[in-house]
Amino acid sequence: MTSIHLETPPAARKQGGFVWWLPPAAALIVVLWFEAEVPGLPRLEQGTELWRALGDSGKGQGLSGLLSIRAVVDVASRLGWLIATACVALAVAAIARGRWGEWARRAGRWVEELPDRAFGTWLLLASVALALVWFFGVRGTTPRLGDEIAYLFQARLFGGGKLWMAAPPDGEFFTVRLVTRGKQWFSQYPPGHSLLLAPLLMAGVPWLLGPLAGAAGAHATWRLGTRLYGSRTGRLAGCLALLSPFFLFQSASYFSHSTCLAACALAALGVVAAVQNGARRGVVCAALAGLALAMAALIRPLTAVGVLPGIVALGFVAARGARPRGGEATSGGPPAGAPHGIAPAASRDTGGAPGPFAGVVGMLAVVALAAAVVASVLPFYNKATTGRPWVWGYEMAQTSSHALGFGQRGDLDVDYTPARALFNARVRARWLDGGIRSGADPIPGGGLFFWPFPMIALPLLLLRPGRASRADLALVLFPVALAAGYLFYYYLEICWGPRYLYESSFALFLLVARGALSVASPAGKPGRGPGPASIMATLLAISLAGGLAHAGLVTGERAYDPVTWATSRVDRALDAALKGAGVDDGVVFLKDAGAFYEVAWRRMFVDGEKRILFARDRGDENHALLAKTGRRGWVATFNNNPRTPRFSVDRLPDFIVVAGAP
Repeated sequence: MTSIHLETPPAARKQGGFVWWLPPAAALIVVLWFEAEVPGLPRLEQGTELWRALGDSGKGQGLSGLLSIRAVVDVASRLGWLIATACVALAVAAIARGRWGEWARRAGRWVEELPDRAFGTWLLLASVALALVWFFGVRGTTPRLGDEIAYLFQARLFGGGKLWMAAPPDGEFFTVRLVTRGKQWFSQYPPGHSLLLAPLLMAGVPWLLGPLAGAAGAHATWRLGTRLYGSRTGRLAGCLALLSPFFLFQSASYFSHSTCLAACALAALGVVAAVQNGARRGVVCAALAGLALAMAALIRPLTAVGVLPGIVALGFVAARGARPRGGEATSGGPPAGAPHGIAPAASRDTGGAPGPFAGVVGMLAVVALAAAVVASVLPFYNKATTGRPWVWGYEMAQTSSHALGFGQRGDLDVDYTPARALFNARVRARWLDGGIRSGADPIPGGGLFFWPFPMIALPLLLLRPGRASRADLALVLFPVALAAGYLFYYYLEICWGPRYLYESSFALFLLVARGALSVASPAGKPGRGPGPASIMATLLAISLAGGLAHAGLVTGERAYDPVTWATSRVDRALDAALKGAGVDDGVVFLKDAGAFYEVAWRRMFVDGEKRILFARDRGDENHALLAKTGRRGWVATFNNNPRTPRFSVDRLPDFIVVAGAP
């Protein structure tokens, strides 16, 4: 097998091997940026409208009834975080130089030397298996949040051959936030994700879509990294995706982010493959990339626009050559595990056989044409549902509060200003980088990794002289452009970390892998620093340990975040109350349930519950619904305490059921 070594330029060699102080220094930079207060912006520690809306329901999540998660992450977020970073850096250096580092080198070589087909199969199966374990073992397969319920409701409609359903005669009793009101009911979201959910929902396995999409995203990350940098970087990035709690969070859900990420990563991979493969095969790859990009637009249109700059930049990088100074190179052959038919990393990344820019423009035109043909479905879908081609379901369900731009926005009565937009962007960046140290985020799903040091420290290593490549800069465009696009959207996501940046995580995995491997010692000089195999094994071991700790932290009642945690408990409390009252038929009016009414609404319009009709309590109007249905009635009153939810169920007098009774 051809050996792989790192090509280190003279400027980098003068710096020596592994520089242990670089990660702590990068950590200090992150502290100054993310922790320092900016004039004119709110303090991160004071929270956002989320906490004013939820009150104390999410602030005091108990950790074994003694400590709060917020307290735990606050303790880890200051000096202890920097000390942990320095300790990890020293540990990596010790592994490289110590006598006990052979296990790390062997593990890393195993990842490197596994045949391509075997590694790809293992990555797919492991991704699906871990997501299913997370789904069934930590989260549970019951949809909890209104977003998930809305997606599944639309999938149910698609499975029945419908775009919308006629509202029931007394529709005001059954309103929920994310489904339109009026004569026609349909989800506020674009149709792409629900279209993918529909066949699995009809087959009774809707929980399988997220794990499959996550596996596709991890596989595309590996393939893209292999084409841009070589086998080692691609494999490390794929394994990092596999072990990222944030990545698994979305894969083990009914949210649309996992399918959108898979579509975006496949589009980026298709563009790079189109440029590298030449005219005949390239056109096929470009058309497939266009279809993937169109699917992203059908799932999350703003996200698809946000990833466009990165995709276009990767196309030109693939034509000109990524040229990763300090990246992988080969000596006389393709890198170990490189797919057949792909140019060796050395010739590809150092400018060998560059494609003409005219060819790149042509390939991108094919991508745009294929994407436009499929994405043109959107205005027709809007016309059939909202009545106007350019009016979105968001605007029908949430009025103008979900429109892009600044001004008075949202159901939280927010005056959305540029300062607030920068604040939101800063919070998302802190959440994404934060892991266990993010004091502003009591949600234990915030960080891309659950590391004792900042994720951004590793990509910052590429700022050393002679290290960054054009491909690195193109990948940076994905999170930056996506964050810039969401500056114009007022909502700050309150569940499962910075979801709006999730679709750029495949680029972040590649940048983290590049930064980590950039400190590896050159071939033949093992004494100058840790070898690439040791770095791979150490980073994956830290990720595995962090993932296990994260899973233990969020298992049970504290799973994910205050909203999902509360919704899960409310769902179970309603079950217990109905069982205790002996209710198995009739109409149940939910009083003071607010947004938690969605857990009951789901039972009727997603799960197909027929015996019990769940309705919102409307006081004196309740008897009219009972008279029309001719069924017994109960009122289930919520105690309005999501931390310890309870319902008291009271039977309505029988005489109300009789039409015309006094």
